[in-house]
Amino acid sequence: MSLTAITTVAHAGDGEVGELTSSGLRWPTDASRILTSTFCEYRPDRFHAGIDFSTHGGDGYECFAVDDGYVLRIRVEHDGYGKVLYLQLDDGRVAVYAHLSRFADEIEEKVRELQLERGGYEVGSFFSSKQFRYLQGEVIAYTGDTGAGAPHLHFEMRRGIDYPYNPSIDGFLVDDDRSPVIRKLALRPLDGDSEVEGDMLTVIRNVRKGRANPVSFYGRVGVSLQAHDFKDGTWYWVGYRRLELIIDGELRHVTSLDSFDYRYDNYSRLDFDYQLDRRGYKDFRRLYVEPPNRLEFYGPRPEGGVLDSRELGPGPHLVQVRVEDDAGNERTATWILQAQSQPSLPRARGEGPPRYSASLDADSCGGDFSVQIVDGVARILAWDLPGWTSRVELVATAAGVSHTMVPYGTGHWMGRAELPLDFRGINRFRVIAFGDSGEVAVIDRALFLSGFHRNRAERWILPDKGIEVRIGKGALWFDMVMSLSEIEPDPQAISPVYAVRPFDHPFAGLFTVAFHSSGSPWPKEAGVCYRERTKGGRWTYIDNRREAEGYIIAAKVYSLEDFAVLLDTVPPVIGRATLSDGARTRLRRPRLAAAVKDTLSGLDLDATSFDLDGENVIWKYDKERDLISYIPWEDLPKGVHRWRIVARDKVGNSTTLERSFRVR
Repeated sequence: MSLTAITTVAHAGDGEVGELTSSGLRWPTDASRILTSTFCEYRPDRFHAGIDFSTHGGDGYECFAVDDGYVLRIRVEHDGYGKVLYLQLDDGRVAVYAHLSRFADEIEEKVRELQLERGGYEVGSFFSSKQFRYLQGEVIAYTGDTGAGAPHLHFEMRRGIDYPYNPSIDGFLVDDDRSPVIRKLALRPLDGDSEVEGDMLTVIRNVRKGRANPVSFYGRVGVSLQAHDFKDGTWYWVGYRRLELIIDGELRHVTSLDSFDYRYDNYSRLDFDYQLDRRGYKDFRRLYVEPPNRLEFYGPRPEGGVLDSRELGPGPHLVQVRVEDDAGNERTATWILQAQSQPSLPRARGEGPPRYSASLDADSCGGDFSVQIVDGVARILAWDLPGWTSRVELVATAAGVSHTMVPYGTGHWMGRAELPLDFRGINRFRVIAFGDSGEVAVIDRALFLSGFHRNRAERWILPDKGIEVRIGKGALWFDMVMSLSEIEPDPQAISPVYAVRPFDHPFAGLFTVAFHSSGSPWPKEAGVCYRERTKGGRWTYIDNRREAEGYIIAAKVYSLEDFAVLLDTVPPVIGRATLSDGARTRLRRPRLAAAVKDTLSGLDLDATSFDLDGENVIWKYDKERDLISYIPWEDLPKGVHRWRIVARDKVGNSTTLERSFRVR
């Protein structure tokens, strides 16, 4: 469907304004009409708030005022949006241009004043309506690659400063006759007594020729999908505009990606399937709404996307998922969900007091089992039990209730146990195998557990372990049960390594993990780190906020991980300087740059310095290239000049690079 609506008009006294959309706005750049990202696509813990224009790997393309207005705000950052400009239109809307290489000359001059006042690269300022006014079509900036990402123009339309909406509403559309693609569908149990395919975990099905293989379920479940779109003439995966969930011919859920409030940007963890994302399955968007979700995407029945086998009735049910892009192209996938009349697993609440009271020191039977906490319920999977096993019982001492385990596949047994929210301490999970001739064998495992209530500020301190978790009021959307276990030590760590779970619980805000030292204060080079689940399990530094005169070291985190304290005694490495020591150049404004990298705590940009001939300069840092650079603002006089970079990391280690060069 060809929807690009373009008109060319002239602005009195200003020459050609250029191409206008159907709503009368000028396109923000003529670099291309190729969109590499669209509105409300997935980004880690946020939404993509605009559209991205390809600049063909280059920079310096003109950016135009989409309508008459004034520059409300500018920001300059090493990371994030880089150089960004907010244009307040005369009708109250705001157009945002990000990752710019530079602003128009008069704005650039003001930015340099601000940078000199601050003595650094990163600045920001708001302006009055009379300071920097532009007519539609006038050049306000130039495309670049500052901040995060490759060269491109990130463009947004907002109602007010913090309310982005889909630019396609204003006619920023490109030719598109291609329908979206639905790749996968997923079905998730939504509470501890629900299940999919006889398990508590999400089941994913590939979509082929518009269909996915059937899935059975019991209880309350929710559908999510992985889909994307293509625009004509490109192979960039981009987003879609609208989703519909239809059950047995009834429209049950609609998602319309039209606008959102930046106050709820972190609710992307509820709109997308955060649990699947943490397991490596990216871009799954939910077709149901959980109660804390305040986003305005959904209607007319936000609760309708939750499916319940007890309401639908046993038997097959036809699910249709429809995806529509900005141009109105559609794609539908169908799925048969088989509602079960009874669950396959026994209830999570158990069947009563334990029927076996063997000593907690009972010998292991040689088998093993795993514990996974799902929505406050422990999922227990046991294997390698004795060959004579005919019945298996599960006991969680926190609840003091017996649970029956059932055969699960070949040689495995599965059970589930509800964990009390008010319990805090050591819980013993016991898997007890029984034989028909009176045989009994026990596997026993201890795990620290603690419940946390949403809308409460709570602390969990384990003095013997030297670790503490603090969750502030508002950091949880849902009640949760957290587990902690000491795992295999790591030679890089100076503390025990603790696995804190469930790693896929979506937090609403930051919380604190702290390590206590019982002997002496933590070294100044120490920091709280977490272990990456990918990237070879490398450690990533978080913070080293010191408390209690250094006997406590703490960090703000946003997810549960493997945590430990590591020492960073290695200074940053500086290399690949653009001018060798003693170099000669005819350039009066040579580019001075060097690669600067720190392997653990990272660069402290506020403590890192760059001077030329003894004077501090306004340098910038490209995080993706590990590059610090500076180009003189004025011509250098002929003769010898000396430049120096002192790079410091976040625990105080430093490295110095000194070079001289001659301007001929």
